Amino acid sequence: MSNELIKKIFNKMDYNTYAELIERANKISFLSDLTSRLLAYNDNKKIKTIRNLLKLLSSIPFFISISHNEIYTKDVSEISELYNQFIKNYNELNKMLNLTNPVEINTLFSNLLYDGYLSKDKKFEFSEEQIKDIYNLSGADIITGKGVCRNISATLTDILNDYGIKSSQLSVFYDDSLEDIEAIKNELNRFLDEILCNDNQKLIKELLKKIINKNHNTGLISDIVSLKKGVEKIFGNHEITYSINNDKIYFLDPTHSTVYRLSKENRKILLENDEKVLITFQIKTNHSKCVLNVNKELFSKYKRITKEKEEKLIKETNIIYKDNKDIFDKFYSDNNELYGEISNKLLSIKKSL
Repeated sequence: MSNELIKKIFNKMDYNTYAELIERANKISFLSDLTSRLLAYNDNKKIKTIRNLLKLLSSIPFFISISHNEIYTKDVSEISELYNQFIKNYNELNKMLNLTNPVEINTLFSNLLYDGYLSKDKKFEFSEEQIKDIYNLSGADIITGKGVCRNISATLTDILNDYGIKSSQLSVFYDDSLEDIEAIKNELNRFLDEILCNDNQKLIKELLKKIINKNHNTGLISDIVSLKKGVEKIFGNHEITYSINNDKIYFLDPTHSTVYRLSKENRKILLENDEKVLITFQIKTNHSKCVLNVNKELFSKYKRITKEKEEKLIKETNIIYKDNKDIFDKFYSDNNELYGEISNKLLSIKKSL
C-alpha cells in the first residue's frame, strides 16, 4: 500500500477514532494470540493454517503502532500545520533580533517560555497535566500552558531545525539527589503515577504508595530510590537539545535555562559548573529529520565555543530580552489566536497512544 493511500485513509478519521481502532485491534490481537497458543499442540493441517493466520493477525497492532499513522489523522494534521506556522512565526523573532547562535536562541526561548509569551492565556506551568505527547508534535503541548522537559526541548529542537541549525533531542540522566525523607517519598509517589497510569495498574500503585508512605525505614526507601535511579541512568530522566552549528556542538537545556559542556575527562558526562549530567544512549528525532549519529557527533570531531563566549552570549541575550518587551508583547498579541486554535484542538483529543 502506497504512503499516499495510507495518508488518505487515515486523514478521513480523527485522532480519537484512530485511538479506538488501535484499542480494538489490541484486544483482537490478544485474543488471536491466546487462541493460537491454545491450538499450538494440534497437528491437524487446517488447525495449523488457522493458527498461522491468528499469529499474523496478532502482529498487526504492532506494525500499526510503529508506523505512527496517527500523524495523518484529520485533527493531528491540522494541529501540525498550525504548530509549524507557530515555529515559523517564532523564527521571525530570531531573525529580527539577529540571533544566530544556538546559545542565544536557547536563552531567549527559555525566557519567553517561562514568562508565558509562548502559551495560551500567557501562562506556563511545568506540569504533566493534560499533556498529549502526540508523535512528532510533543513540542506543541507547551502552547496549552503546560509541559515538561520532553515538550520544552522538543519545541526548541523544532525551532532550531526550522532555522537551519541541525538539532535533535537527547536523553540524559539528571541526578537531583534527594536527602530529605519526605521529599524522597513525594518523588517516589510521582514516579509511580508516571509508570502505573492504567486502570488495571491502580491497585498495584495504591499498594506500593501505602508501603512507601507508611514506611519510616529510610534505608528501604533509599534502596528503592537507588533502584529507580539505576533504571533512569540507562534510559535517562531528562530531555535536552543538542545542536551542531559551524562545526561546533552545543548542549542546550531550555527547561533549566542553561547550557552544558562536555567533560574533558569523560565525554559521556556533561557539566554545568560543578553539577554532572550523564548522557544516555537514547536519542530522539523530530519530524522526518535524520537521526544524528551519536557516537560520531557527540564524542569525536566537534568542538565547543569557550565558556567565556557562552557566558557572554547568555548575558547579551538576557539584555536583549529585557530591552525588547514591546516586541514580545506584540508577538504574543499577533499569535494569541493561533495559540487558542492549537490549544483547543490539542485538548479535544485523548491522551497519546
